[in-house]
Amino acid sequence: MANPEKNLPIELLRGVSILLVFLFHLELPHLESGFLGVDIFFVISGYLMAKLYGDINTPRDAIAYWYRRLKRLFPAYVASLALLLLVSSLIVLPHEMATMSGHALWSVAYLPNVGFWMDASYFNRAQLRPFLNFWSLGVEVQFYLVFPMLAGIVRGRRFGLLFVLGLLSLAAYAAMNQVSPKTSFFLTPFRIWEFTIGIGIAMSALRAQPLLGGTALLGLLMVVLGASIWPELSTMPTLIVTLLTGMVIAWGLPERFERSVPGRCLAVLGRYSYSIYLVHFPVIVLVSYVPFQGTLQRPSGLGALAAILVLTAAASITLFHGIEQPLRRRLPASRVLRAQVLASAGLLLVIGVTHDIPGRLCSEEQRSISLAFLDRAPYRCPKLSRLIDPFADSCRLGTSSDEGGVLLVGDSHADAIKSALERALEPKRRALWLMKRNQSLGRGYTPQEVLDEALLRRAGVIAVHSSDTGISVPALEELIRRTAAHHISVVFIAPVPTYPAHIPELLYAETLGHERPSASSWDSAWYETRHDSLLKQVSELEARRSSFRVLLPHQMLCRPRCRLKHEDGRPLYFDAGHLTLTGAQELVSLFDPIASF
Repeated sequence: MANPEKNLPIELLRGVSILLVFLFHLELPHLESGFLGVDIFFVISGYLMAKLYGDINTPRDAIAYWYRRLKRLFPAYVASLALLLLVSSLIVLPHEMATMSGHALWSVAYLPNVGFWMDASYFNRAQLRPFLNFWSLGVEVQFYLVFPMLAGIVRGRRFGLLFVLGLLSLAAYAAMNQVSPKTSFFLTPFRIWEFTIGIGIAMSALRAQPLLGGTALLGLLMVVLGASIWPELSTMPTLIVTLLTGMVIAWGLPERFERSVPGRCLAVLGRYSYSIYLVHFPVIVLVSYVPFQGTLQRPSGLGALAAILVLTAAASITLFHGIEQPLRRRLPASRVLRAQVLASAGLLLVIGVTHDIPGRLCSEEQRSISLAFLDRAPYRCPKLSRLIDPFADSCRLGTSSDEGGVLLVGDSHADAIKSALERALEPKRRALWLMKRNQSLGRGYTPQEVLDEALLRRAGVIAVHSSDTGISVPALEELIRRTAAHHISVVFIAPVPTYPAHIPELLYAETLGHERPSASSWDSAWYETRHDSLLKQVSELEARRSSFRVLLPHQMLCRPRCRLKHEDGRPLYFDAGHLTLTGAQELVSLFDPIASF
């Protein structure tokens, strides 16, 4: 095989891969596992690196290899990223551009996967992330960096060592899937095993068996289409897809299929696959864009779908013939590094210029409203605490270390108030512990699990807070009964007011002259009517149990009319019911009794 990159089965597999990913990103029904197309790419990359560069012997060989990889990847990568930033700056709101600029900085360093891994989990879809697809390119580049260290394995045909390396990475991937699926998805060490499958195929001397290769391709498609029966990001379908991909590469495909219309169409898609991969997701997201709605992918109608297809085709063809291929052929190897440095500097300039454009296109009030989504603490527990102690059920917030701290349990609404609770506890030097999982008492956490964690952390108080749909009064009552024997107090923080409208979006529309729908009726009476049954039940519990206390946030946020923004105009919510840091600080004095327990 003189030139593996021109191998028709490889091109067909690339076509299959990009088609699956594209359809998955359009959120078409029954293609929920189309993301497995990326795993096909990883196997192909491992195979091609071993075939094309398996003879790396010296540092000079490694440098020449890196230059060739840079020349292949960075021109189209940089051009698409710069164009995306320029177009987006004229469309999106300031907070959305700020998020994009942060991810663009990671992308300049070829670490987009690390940037997305660092993101919050629960509110990912609420962020506008039009180059989320760049994460896999980060994994590819990071694999290219370490490949010269694997070249010795390829040259020596050390199948045993390669098998052990792949098995260790696969075991780490499967284990991390149970602890932090996002980590196993985004970070390169947990993906090495997929590349090693491709490397192993390149090292082997399997005879061509086109009929078996065609059967493997059919099996691959069946697994992807049926993988929705597996848990999300499950190890098994990923493993099966990568193994079947290796079989197709090893055995080839029937010539009749290669010459068929579907085969030729897939080969064309494969040829343009890199350019298509770069532009398709940004096109989908920007065509589907609605302010404050985050990353929307499903087209709103046939017109939007047609626009996505036409724009993707036009942008891909232009990128392929105008940048990807010409620079790949004409850019001298001696100038690759200089061109990369200049391109990165240019990208930084584009990021700096475009970052401020949306803010200049709107008023100061609109800018303040838009930035409410960024007025949040990092989501739940610090990343390091998950890595250092991945099996712990809670993490410490702040620096206080005295015994008798407070354990906070609840869903994303509990996460939104943690900063205010931490501030209330600070003068008393009482530690705040937060249960790691985004689950409520009785809706994920059992009373015994919460009690066990409180005893482990030597907490004197358990604070319970959730959305109004996440509260289980029987579980709360059971927790109070169990904690009484251990002299642990329980505080129930009633739900904050939540609304039938996205608050920043509502306030932004108001600046455009639109009226607030029914906002005048949002007051204390409205809140108490909505939560009448709950408030009665917890009040009765409080009357019977001296170790139980109820706190009512609406008394601070609705006096009597519910406030949606601070006196300086900053919203108190970043969506329909989650408090911003500004909103949470309104509750600090409400939490003073917790510090005194």
